Amino acid sequence: MEGRCCPLAARGYSRDGKKGKLQIEYGILTDPEGWPVAVRVFPGDTADPTAFVEALTVVRDTFGLQRIVMVGDRGMITSARIAALGDIDDDSDIGWITALRAPAIAKLARDDGPLQMSLFDTHDLAEIAHPDYPGERLIACHKPQLATERARKREDLLAATENLLDPIIARVAAGRLTGADEIGVALGRVINKYNVAKHFHHQITDTSLAIERRHEQITAEAALDGIYVLRTTCPPTNSTPPGWSSATRTSPTSNVTSASSRSTTWTSGPSTTASKTASKPTC
Repeated sequence: MEGRCCPLAARGYSRDGKKGKLQIEYGILTDPEGWPVAVRVFPGDTADPTAFVEALTVVRDTFGLQRIVMVGDRGMITSARIAALGDIDDDSDIGWITALRAPAIAKLARDDGPLQMSLFDTHDLAEIAHPDYPGERLIACHKPQLATERARKREDLLAATENLLDPIIARVAAGRLTGADEIGVALGRVINKYNVAKHFHHQITDTSLAIERRHEQITAEAALDGIYVLRTTCPPTNSTPPGWSSATRTSPTSNVTSASSRSTTWTSGPSTTASKTASKPTC
């Protein structure tokens, strides 16, 4: 935002990439058609866990919800936010559905782990368990179309990165770029432009630069293409795997499903946006 007089304006993490600018954070509550019902505004330096918990308690208290289930992607409902939910000092029944990040999925898929490809021989969903997630349910899902798309995207990004690296390799080979430090600086400017530096191994001397793909690592990552694992506290009596697996696909950002004496559903975006399918409240 522009100006210096807004008391809520502060420098914080900018989701728009506008570093150094004052900003405010806000969440909007809408009905299913997208008409605004309520807005919550936060100072621009409010940490996500703080905003997340405050928005949750406001929604619960304003609309008198007895039970709330937060549904969000891996960026919205992180381990830190899960811990923050546990710190809410009341008797609220608050559950959540989120997904595991790639390293956690890889850990489950190790040779002695519960996540094996044979689980998907006849179904695309399988419920598994692991001691790292006590009292939680893990639902593994396999989507062949997603596997194909991830493989295509990975190869495109690797090839694009190699196109950036080729001129640097040529300069070193021709003697126009020398010195390990200088070569390293030139390499560092481009090797992670597409976030695939982890898939390249490089060796630098004062007069040489050798770069090659980490084929074993790429193959290991590709083995998990198309697999994602949902993580939840919802007991089987409240939801079945196919039901809440499809719920997580209704929005690319995050959702909130609330159950009380009225049947209520919320859908929220990255700024804690939500929509309500019960009768419209007055705010």
